[in-house]
Amino acid sequence: MQPYTPSRSDRVGIWIFVVAGIGIAIWTTVAATLRVIEVVVNRDVPVLAEFGGTPADAPIGPGGAPVTVGLDQAVLTVSGLPPRRSSHSCCSRWRSCSPS
Repeated sequence: MQPYTPSRSDRVGIWIFVVAGIGIAIWTTVAATLRVIEVVVNRDVPVLAEFGGTPADAPIGPGGAPVTVGLDQAVLTVSGLPPRRSSHSCCSRWRSCSPS
């Protein structure tokens, strides 16, 4: 039995997938880093909010008159997000956890 040797087109295809994978990994890392920086700065942070059909008045009528619409989701720009409090669930598993 002879060992398999990939053809030239197989090698080109493999390299295309390798380069695409590296590109996707770099893009994901950059996007995640930028989002973390955006949240850590805590100024004008866009946050997606789900409302599930909540009625709201929007000024989209004639002359800017309010019209009742069903609000499903919106992007809110917020500043001064409160820090998340830890529930310290790690304390039940590891005794070295100390509250902050």
